[in-house]
Amino acid sequence: MNKSVKREKIISFGLFFIFLAVVFLMIPVTYAINDDVAMRDIASGAMSGSPDYHLVFVKAALGALLSAVYRYFPGIDWYGLMWMGFVILSAALILWKILSICEKRGRNLLAASILFLSVFALTGLGHLVSFQFTVVAGIVAGTAVFLYCLDDSSGKKEYRMAALVILLIWISFCVRENVLLMAVPFGGLIILYKKEPVKKKALMVSIACVGLAGIMVLEMFSYSSAEWKSYKDYNTARSVIYDYYGVPPYEENREFYDSIGLQEYDVVNLERYQLVFVDDLENGKMQQIADYAEQRYREQNSLTARVMAGVRIAVQGELGKETLVLNLLAKALVLLNIITGIRYRKKALWLVNAGFLLCEGALTFYLGYEGRLPSRVMAALLIIEFLAALAVFFSERRNTVPETAKKIPGWTAGLLIVLLAAAAWQFTVIRERQLQSTAANQEYELLQSYYREHPGQVYFIPATWTAGYTENFHIRKEARLDNGFSLGGWTTFLPVHEQGLKKFGIEDENTALIENDNVYLIFNTPSSRITAYYEQKYEDVQWTETDTAPVYGMEVPVFKISGGERR
Repeated sequence: MNKSVKREKIISFGLFFIFLAVVFLMIPVTYAINDDVAMRDIASGAMSGSPDYHLVFVKAALGALLSAVYRYFPGIDWYGLMWMGFVILSAALILWKILSICEKRGRNLLAASILFLSVFALTGLGHLVSFQFTVVAGIVAGTAVFLYCLDDSSGKKEYRMAALVILLIWISFCVRENVLLMAVPFGGLIILYKKEPVKKKALMVSIACVGLAGIMVLEMFSYSSAEWKSYKDYNTARSVIYDYYGVPPYEENREFYDSIGLQEYDVVNLERYQLVFVDDLENGKMQQIADYAEQRYREQNSLTARVMAGVRIAVQGELGKETLVLNLLAKALVLLNIITGIRYRKKALWLVNAGFLLCEGALTFYLGYEGRLPSRVMAALLIIEFLAALAVFFSERRNTVPETAKKIPGWTAGLLIVLLAAAAWQFTVIRERQLQSTAANQEYELLQSYYREHPGQVYFIPATWTAGYTENFHIRKEARLDNGFSLGGWTTFLPVHEQGLKKFGIEDENTALIENDNVYLIFNTPSSRITAYYEQKYEDVQWTETDTAPVYGMEVPVFKISGGERR
C-alpha cells in the first residue's frame, strides 16, 4: 500500500466517523420497540433488582455476557450501546472490504466512501438511531454473508477472516435466531456461487454449526426449570393469540369458554390485554385458547383463502413505506446483476441473483401465510438480500482494473450526485421522525417520574398505553427497580418480572391490587369488567380515586380498588 492509498483510506474512515458524529449530534436516538426496553430492563436489573440473562428473545449466551457487564459496570445503557455497536461494526467492516476492493482496482477511494455513506444513510441510518434487535440481527447476518463472499485472503489472514465470519453468524443467531435462519438460504447460494474447495466450505460450515449447537445447548439448559418451561409454553400461546389469530369473541364461542371456566368479563379482559384479571392463564388456559383460536381460524378459512391472505400480506410487506427505499435499492442491484449475467453469459451470476429473488419471495409468502410480516422483519430480510447482492456485484468486478484507474467515470459521478441528494433527504426525514418520537417518549417519561416520586407505592397501567411508547436512549442509565407495571404483555407471568414484584411484597398482581394498601391502578375510568372479576371473589368492590398521574399530556385518575370480605 503506497502512501497515497494509505492516506485515502485514513480519510475515508475519517469521513465515516465524522458522519457518525454528525448523526449523533443532530439526531436523537431511541429504542424502536418496547420489547427491547423490556429486555434491557431484564439484563440491567431494573425489572427484578439484579441483572439477569433470561432475555427470552435474545439467546442466554449473549444475555449472560450483557448481564455480566451490567453487574460489574452499572449505570450505563450497555444494551443500547451493544446494538448500535453491532450496526457500526458491521458498517465499518463492509466499508473496509469495499475500500480494499477499490484499492486493488485502482478506483478512487474517497468517491467509494462517499457512495457507501450515501447508501448507508438510505438503508441503515434509520436502524442505527432507532435500533431494534430483529433488524440488528439482519445487519450482522448480512455482513457475515458479504464478508464470506468477498474473502480471497490466504494464510493467517484467511483464518482470521473465517473466524470473524463465524463469530458474526453466532452473534446474529444469539440476537434473533429466526433472522439467521432467514439468512441461511442466501448464505447457501453464496456458498454455491463462491469458487473455493468444497472441503474448505464444509469445514467452515461445520465449525459454525458446532458453535450454534453449543449456543442451543446452553439455551436449553438456561430454560430447563419447570418454571421457565411453563412460562415459555404460556408465552408461545400468548403470541399465537395476540400476534396471529386474535381472541375468539365470547358470544360466538360461549360453549368453548364455558368449558374452560371463563365468563364474558374474562374474555373482554383478554381482548383488552388485561391479563392479570384472567385466572390460570399461565397454568394452561392460554394454551387452550390459542389451540381453539387456531382451530377456529382454519375451519373458517379454506386453504385457498389462507393462501390468498398470505399473498396479500406479502405484497403489503413488499410495498411497505418503511422499507420502500431499501427494497428499491435491493431489487435494482439484483436486477443489475441478472442483466449483467445474461449480457456477458455469466450463468452463475444471473442464477445466484435469481435465487435471491426466489428466496425473498418464498420467505415473504411464508411469513404472510403464517399471518404476520412486520416491517422490521421485512427490513431484516431486505438487508440480507441487499448485502448478498452487493457482495456478488463486487465479486464480479474486483479482478478488473480499468485503464482510467483514478478517474471517476461520468455515470459514477452522476450516481454519486443522485445518491447524495437522496441521502440528504433521508437524513432530514429520519431526523424529523426521531424528534417526534423523542417528544412522544418525553411525555411518557413524565409518568415514570411520577413513579419515582412515589417510591413506596406500586402502580399498574393498561398494556395498550405502552404500545406506542419506546424510550429515548441515554448513555447514562441507572437501573433502578421499577415500581410501575403493565397489566399485560409478554412480561406478565415472566419469572424475572415476578421476582421484581416480590421485592414489593406482591405474590399475585390481581390480589395485591385489591388487598395491598400501596398498590394502585392508573386507569381512565372504573372498569365494569375488572369490577365483575373482583365481585366473584370479594364483597362490596369499590374504586376510590386517590390522585392523578400524567399520561400522554393528560391527568389520568389513580385508583385504589378495595373490597369487603373474600367470598
